[in-house]
Amino acid sequence: MNVDFSPTESEVLIDVVKHRLGEMREQVYHADAHKFKDELKQRKGVLEGVLDKLSAAATKHPATLH
Repeated sequence: MNVDFSPTESEVLIDVVKHRLGEMREQVYHADAHKFKDELKQRKGVLEGVLDKLSAAATKHPATLH
């Protein structure tokens, strides 16, 4: 799947993912139930991968993310 974003859209999307990751770190820290904590950690890992891809694409192609 290819998705094209403007530089502004890319910047906003990266900021949103970073913000959500910060929130998830707090949720993981405060979670009591191991199953819930594990699910949060898994989702956090997925978001970290997404952020890596977005950041790499924005660096290579400032106007287009693939």
